Amino acid sequence: MTTIAATARQIALVFPTGFNDVRNGISVEALTGGQVVYQTTAGVFGLCETDQGAKDEPRGICLTEAVAAGQVFSYIVKGAIYGVTLSGEAYDGLVYASSTAGGLSDSAVAEVVGRVIALADADKTKVLYVDIRGKDGGLDFN
Repeated sequence: MTTIAATARQIALVFPTGFNDVRNGISVEALTGGQVVYQTTAGVFGLCETDQGAKDEPRGICLTEAVAAGQVFSYIVKGAIYGVTLSGEAYDGLVYASSTAGGLSDSAVAEVVGRVIALADADKTKVLYVDIRGKDGGLDFN
């Protein structure tokens, strides 16, 4: 399993208006931008861990740079983001939630959270297109 790094201060929407599904939640623990979150049965959010039963269902990727427990934060459910290190990933490759708390991975051991796409620039900049629908919602990726 290869961990995919995210730089909290660089996490940002690629298309800032009209193209994203961004929501707000309340954290149950410290979060940073780029981390995958799950929702508890109490309605608050923590770090998703795919091998931890109740924490294994990704609901979004944190957009807020630093969040303390009990604070409101923004997370993306669908849309493209900067700030994820994708240089070693193939275009059109799938990105998964990891068994590492809040982490991203390129190994097919867990839930798909997105796909590597290219921007229409000279460098074909790689960004993460997030599309999280959960186990019961299915994904368009497969």
